[in-house]
Amino acid sequence: MGGYYHKAIQNAEIRRPMDTGAMRRLVMAVSFGILLIGGFAFSIWQHVEAVTFGYRTERLRQERQQLEEKKRKLELERAYQSSPEVVEKAARDLGLVGPDSSQVVVANKTRTGKGRARLPKAVKSRP
Repeated sequence: MGGYYHKAIQNAEIRRPMDTGAMRRLVMAVSFGILLIGGFAFSIWQHVEAVTFGYRTERLRQERQQLEEKKRKLELERAYQSSPEVVEKAARDLGLVGPDSSQVVVANKTRTGKGRARLPKAVKSRP
């Protein structure tokens, strides 16, 4: 019968001197890799920011056009509503009437002639 037996083998530990050149190359390679990855990450971030600003600018441009159109419509509406015909019709609808000749007061110009008007001291109103 063939058998196996246990034989203790004593291996002596071999100590090698540390290769400082290999360690330096490893540190340089890792540093270069980190720098390269950082550059790519920064480039991607810049691109994403540029696209984001582009979308934001376009949205603001559209909003500005809408607001300018709304402003133009409001200015037209104000001009229409302040026209004498519309004002007169609104006054009639409220029951207002024009003054008769006894209710009209003509203002005199001041001595300086600069167009500043002054009212008479007392205006008598009729009942």
